[in-house]
Amino acid sequence: MLNNPDLVTLVSLGCVSGVKEKLSQGWNPNIQSGNGMSAINKAVERNDLEMLEVLVAAGGRLDVRDGTYFTPLEIAEEYGNKEMVKFIKDHLHY
Repeated sequence: MLNNPDLVTLVSLGCVSGVKEKLSQGWNPNIQSGNGMSAINKAVERNDLEMLEVLVAAGGRLDVRDGTYFTPLEIAEEYGNKEMVKFIKDHLHY
C-alpha cells in the first residue's frame, strides 16, 4: 500500500473526489502527516461527515490518536458536532 501525506492535504481542502481517487489507487486512509494529523482527524476537525464516511468505508480507523493525542471522537466532542459524534460512536470498534 502506498502511504502519502498528501491525502491529509486533500482532506484539508475538502476534495472528496480527489480523496476517493487516491483511495481507489491504494492510498492508506490512516496516513498521518508529519505533525501527526491523520486524514480521519482532519475530516472530523473540518466537520466533514461525507469525507469521514469515505475514509471509514476505505478502512480508516476511528481509534487512532493524532499528534496531540486526540482521537476523532474527542475532536468531534470538543467541536460539539453531535452528528459526527454519533457517526463515530456507531462505527467505532473497541
